[in-house]
Amino acid sequence: MRQAGFLAAAGIYALDHHVERLTIDHSHAQILADELVNAAGWLMYWPAETNIVVFDTVEPAALVLQKAG
Repeated sequence: MRQAGFLAAAGIYALDHHVERLTIDHSHAQILADELVNAAGWLMYWPAETNIVVFDTVEPAALVLQKAG
């Protein structure tokens, strides 16, 4: 639990200094999610409502990267 203070300090700093950046981060996450939905071989688990994008590959990731490469 000692490390929780460091994480909390980082969160407080971010809220104090970078809140305006969240709008940009949210729009970038939405662009990434939209592209992954339209690309073959990717599964989206949840819609991107924040700056978090949760996805997986249909095939093993190494095969997906080889095909894209």
